[in-house]
Parts: sequence; C-alpha cells; structure tokens
Amino acid sequence: MIDRYAEAAGLRCAELTAQREGLAGHRAEVRTVCALARASAQAHATTVVGALTSELAAYVDKACRADRARLPEHTRVAAGRAVGIVVERVERELLPELRRVATVRGLPLGGVDPGPPEGVEVTLPALPPPARPWQLVSGSRTVLPWLGVPIVGAPVVTGSVGPAVAAGVVLLVVTVAARWVAADRARLRRWIPAVAAAVRASVASVLLTRLVQVEQRVVAALDVAVAARSESIEVELAALAEGRGSCART
Repeated sequence: MIDRYAEAAGLRCAELTAQREGLAGHRAEVRTVCALARASAQAHATTVVGALTSELAAYVDKACRADRARLPEHTRVAAGRAVGIVVERVERELLPELRRVATVRGLPLGGVDPGPPEGVEVTLPALPPPARPWQLVSGSRTVLPWLGVPIVGAPVVTGSVGPAVAAGVVLLVVTVAARWVAADRARLRRWIPAVAAAVRASVASVLLTRLVQVEQRVVAALDVAVAARSESIEVELAALAEGRGSCART
C-alpha cells in the first residue's frame, strides 16, 4: 500500500530543500545588477548631455548681452537637472531588476526606492576670459585708415573731412561691437564642452554614491528576508521529519 503522507512529505521536503539552496547568492546577484546599471549610465548620459549641449549652443546663438550674462546660472540649473534625469533613468531600470532578485527567491523586498535625487549641484568650469579691446580692433584694415584722414589731410582738404571722419568712427564702432558679440559668443561656445565634461563627471559621482547606498540597502533587506525564510524552512523540515518518524513508529 502506498503511503500517501510519506510521499507528500518527501515531495515537500525536496521542494523546501530546493528553496533553501536557491536562497544563496543574492549578494553577488545584487552586486552584478548594480554594476550593470552603472555601465548603462554611459548611454543615458550621452543622450542627456547631447541634448544639454544643443540647448546651450542654441541659447548662446540667440541670446542678447543680458541673456549671455545669465548663461552661467542658466547652465548651473540645467546641468543639475541633466544629472537628475540620468540618475532617474538608470534607477528606473535598476529597481525592477533588484525586485526580480527577490521574487525568484520568493522573498519580499520593499522600501529600497531611493527616490528622485534632490539638490544636485554640478561644479561648473570657469568661463574663458573675454576678448581684450585691442583683439577686437586688430585686423580692422578697412576701418582704421579712415581715422588717419583728418590728421593727414586736414591742412589740404576742408569741408568734406568731417563727414568722412564721422563715418569712419561709426564704422569702427559698429565693427568692434559686432566683433565683440561674435567673440563673446565664441567664448561661450568654447565653454560648452567643458560643461558637458563636468556633467558627465557629476553623473558618475552621484550615481556611484546612490548605487552603493541602494546595494547596501537591498542586501541588508534580503539578508533579513533570507534569514527569516531559512528559519521557516528549517522549522517545516523538522516538523516533516518528526511527522514521518511518528508515522513510521505507528
């Protein structure tokens, strides 16, 4: 006659033993998941930083003098926002993978979401120095000769010299102003790649800190869950063994 209880108990013992063995390795798996998340950050950073540099370049091309003066503050805010976006995207992909580590072991996992990053401050590089006045005037060969007209021709030419000098001065002022604007915009454009590098460095730093914190939090939570599950398995195995022994004695 088949002992149905013994057969069921044996199957249950095998199931519990497999569950106990499957609980191992959660620390290494969590570490691997976090390392992969850190590696994936490069692709996210490339996308976000590329959008930021395009935004800054468009801002510089269209900005008036006052807006260009506000560029460092605008960039500081935008850079912090860019870092936050990258971190949020990486963690959005990370958390389901961490929950999977717990789910395949039949373990609960809660309270590990670090939430959105707050107050990210990116240390921006210094702006390149502005162009000097003589750098703007140098090369103005079509304008500067007009300034010599009154000095050279004053004893001979009269009447028409005044308007010519005025036109030369106006032309010089317009040329210098245009060159100053172009030089200022070129200076700010040279600054943008350094800003992009600073954002990438900040992403790496912030993400590393948060991933370490998440890994520690998840491992600690799973350690507790694994210990509790292991204890319940041992208790059930002991009860099954005792039950099978009692059946054998009867």
